[in-house]
Amino acid sequence: MRHVLLATTLAAVGSLAVAAPASAALPSSGAWPVCAAPADRHCVESAVVRDGDGGASDASATLEVRSDEDQTVSWTAVGDDPPAGRYELVLRLGSYLPYYVDATAAGFRATYRADNDGDVTLTITGSPVTTWRGDLCAGQGYWCVTGFADPAKSGTRFAGEFWAVDHWSGGADPETLLEYIGSDAAYSSIGSEAADGHWELLGFGNPDFGPDRRPLRSTLSTAIPERYFTDRGTTGADAVAAGLDVVAVRWEWGAGEVEAPVPATAEALPGGVAIDVPDLVHGYYAVRVYPRPSTFQPGSGVPGVPTAVTVTGAHDRTTVSWAPPESTGGLPITRYVARIYGAAAGGPAYDECWTGADGTTCDLDATRPTATSYVHVSAVTAYGEGMPATALPVAGRRVAGGVRNLVVVARSGQATVTWAPPADPGTSPITAYRVFRIDDSRNECVTGPATRTCTIRGLTTGRTYPFSVYAVTADGWGIITGLSTTVAGPPGTPRAVSARPTGAKIRAAWAPPASDYGSRVTRYHATVWTAAKGGSPVASCTAPASRRTCTTRAIAGKRAYWIAITAVNGVGVSAPSTRVRVTVR
Repeated sequence: MRHVLLATTLAAVGSLAVAAPASAALPSSGAWPVCAAPADRHCVESAVVRDGDGGASDASATLEVRSDEDQTVSWTAVGDDPPAGRYELVLRLGSYLPYYVDATAAGFRATYRADNDGDVTLTITGSPVTTWRGDLCAGQGYWCVTGFADPAKSGTRFAGEFWAVDHWSGGADPETLLEYIGSDAAYSSIGSEAADGHWELLGFGNPDFGPDRRPLRSTLSTAIPERYFTDRGTTGADAVAAGLDVVAVRWEWGAGEVEAPVPATAEALPGGVAIDVPDLVHGYYAVRVYPRPSTFQPGSGVPGVPTAVTVTGAHDRTTVSWAPPESTGGLPITRYVARIYGAAAGGPAYDECWTGADGTTCDLDATRPTATSYVHVSAVTAYGEGMPATALPVAGRRVAGGVRNLVVVARSGQATVTWAPPADPGTSPITAYRVFRIDDSRNECVTGPATRTCTIRGLTTGRTYPFSVYAVTADGWGIITGLSTTVAGPPGTPRAVSARPTGAKIRAAWAPPASDYGSRVTRYHATVWTAAKGGSPVASCTAPASRRTCTTRAIAGKRAYWIAITAVNGVGVSAPSTRVRVTVR
């Protein structure tokens, strides 16, 4: 029998890159049964969970194993809260050789053995872990600065999956496949050799804080294949004896990439080295393993809570002040972070501010529709963010609500805007109202608190404009209310005008104008003239908007006349059409 660490990567990267062999097809997809006979393959040989006292119980009903058509085999502990303990799952794979294993678990290990007939048995061990998920975010501008876990999307899991490589054969080199990863991260990546020779894993994507606003902690289990060490003229066992330095990497605003040594254990096994990191702060984007003695100092940790925290308010801002914590956790402080929440407990922050290592004050946005807000301050080192100081309440400041009954009447190149005051004026008196065009905020008017109408000029007839109104208080802009309207004007000129005599009368016909310019046509008017230009009107007729003809009264015959049509709407009268000649016999 051979026992080696199992791989967790589709293909090793960098100098460890290998070509992936052809996959071995599984006989079917679906749930795997419990093995019933020694010759059974693609089945669960055993599934147990061990408690802290060493007792074991059957877990075959808890752990579900499935294979899919894409040659993926997955397992999961069913239910929202699987029993605690350390699980051991043994699978008979036949000639199916895993390519890598990716697990959501703590203290994870994966080993396999192959007998002389080429039958592979996979052993998976690990414990359930809390997985924090969510896109709740505190930020400034368009940046998502800090992630908060969403309890509805989080839970406890023990699950994972692996992929086929090829049929096992004694001549295969398993050392090219010696990697696995187990963590509670939302996503993680394969390990690879970096340009300077260290081993690196990227992409530990998790929220920064749990529902209780405490900085989240994490665990990581991974394996470095033996070939990484032999390529350097050593062995995994010798490297462990000489020392391996595990560091976590995070990005600090203003400081760039920051490394922090973390507590870790390394164990040399046939085929590679198993690395376990029991305490890892969420928010790291990489973990690196350097072939050198560990630089982690026992007793190091996150910094203590800032002291002497105070908050003062000034209109729409809350200023937070503090003094350094009594303990930095063994590493220099890199920054301080203050956050403001709309409730005493639970939920994400709605604003945050931060300073450098020497900062002692920063400002937060305090304009939210809550009676009281709550401020936390915490210190940050390369090892992570410490616990926040006790939350301090801040009297909430509300901006004014939206104005009501907004009406815009736009005609003849200008818009008259009227409104009623907001139902909620906020926590400070209204000092002004501002009305502006969204597409051109320079075209505006401002009124006093008692005036609730104003006029915007310089508009183009027939064009639609978006208008916005908000109240102004000492706490800032109120909620904006908007309405779009088209600037009305007199209608366009009637088209396709014609006329013919009907005895001593004239019957006119026309088509409607191309545009009514924002106000419906209400009627048409035909006028008979004695000349093509100038002259005197001698007769007329009117038609409602629904009709396109009208007939004049009888007029003197045996001469030529000229007729023109105008359209009328609520704003005014159109330009007359070109006069059309008609002869009355």
